[in-house]
Amino acid sequence: MRGSKTRSCAMLVGLLLGLCSGNTTPAWAQSKGPQSGKKPAPVAPDPVMTEFDKHVQAGNEAINSNRWEAARQEFLKAHELKPDDAEVVAQLVQAEIATERNRDAVEHLELFLAKPGGNDADRKMAERLLAEARSKLAIVTIKVNKPGAKVSVDGRMLGTSPLADPVLVDSGRRRFEAEGPGGQARVDMDLEPGTKPTIELVLKAPESKVIVKESQSWRTPMLLTGLGIGVVGLGIGTGFSIAGRRTHAEAMALGEEIRLSRKTSEELCPPIGVDARCTDLAAFENRRDTYANVALAGFVVGGAVAAGTLIVWLTGLKKTAATNKKEGILVVPSRNGVFLTGTF
Repeated sequence: MRGSKTRSCAMLVGLLLGLCSGNTTPAWAQSKGPQSGKKPAPVAPDPVMTEFDKHVQAGNEAINSNRWEAARQEFLKAHELKPDDAEVVAQLVQAEIATERNRDAVEHLELFLAKPGGNDADRKMAERLLAEARSKLAIVTIKVNKPGAKVSVDGRMLGTSPLADPVLVDSGRRRFEAEGPGGQARVDMDLEPGTKPTIELVLKAPESKVIVKESQSWRTPMLLTGLGIGVVGLGIGTGFSIAGRRTHAEAMALGEEIRLSRKTSEELCPPIGVDARCTDLAAFENRRDTYANVALAGFVVGGAVAAGTLIVWLTGLKKTAATNKKEGILVVPSRNGVFLTGTF
């Protein structure tokens, strides 16, 4: 009896202490241990969802500013992250229809409807948008005269010939191409919405093209420049050589004149005394030496350039497949000088 009263008092004291401390939690709940008062750890954000929300928000902002192409790109990125999101599919298709990419809209809607699940409202909306996008397309039958050719429209691959079924193509100006072992084919056509045209692609071997080698672009200017420098160098060498010989003859004549006026044992031009003829003789000799040096330089430079030009011309000689003639430069003398002829 006494023990029972003691336990009752202890429970009453504990309850009162809990109430007095402001804690409204039942007393039994206070015995859960040291972890009972801690908050749960925050959950780390999903990086995929963060990226998804970023593209969706950017797409909506682009729509509000009437930038439909930017919106299409943003919703396309969001769709790649969450292909089953019905709202994003609807926004992507809306942007594709606004940018006249109805074929892409049909493809995305068909993929969405092919997946199981989803509520009836989303599927009805997708079916309505699919009918709208299909009404703006042309149904094109493409025939190629040879099998195994790669068929494309506006650079987008459609398959290999023969194509079993007609293809959906956006309306407007479109380019159809086929390429295979038999050659190439291309047809440009304006397509109206809702039409069902047939396009025939006939493969033909590409026309042969005349290929001008890159070396021909620099060969002619180089040959003409080299020829000009060679002629000028040789001309300078010849001119100064003639002038040097004339000056040498004048110096020899003046020296002989001075020698005749001197005694046999006397120097031609002694250092003592002033003779104007000796000054002239020294000037003739200096001029003769200068002419000789310039003539030598002209012959060396002109000869070297002429030899290099000749080597380039000889290495450039070749026969063409059409004419079987050698290409090169021919120097032909004429009444007015010389002229160049040949194939450059």
